Amino acid sequence: MPVHPLLLMIPGAIGAQFAFLFPIGTPSNIVGFTTGHIEIQDMIKIGLPLKIAGTVVLSLLMPTICRIV
Repeated sequence: MPVHPLLLMIPGAIGAQFAFLFPIGTPSNIVGFTTGHIEIQDMIKIGLPLKIAGTVVLSLLMPTICRIV
């Protein structure tokens, strides 16, 4: 059964956007971290629930996206 390449690229592309945990994740994380007002523990405290929620939503939406493609 052939798999459409888009079905492999969509989870990878969306998953790459879930980099909320560490300063190197996004440029805005670096800017906030270098000010010294935000620590890594603060970023993990906020980023971990976002990462879990994003993973759950992606897991639930992929069957829907598969039907569209």
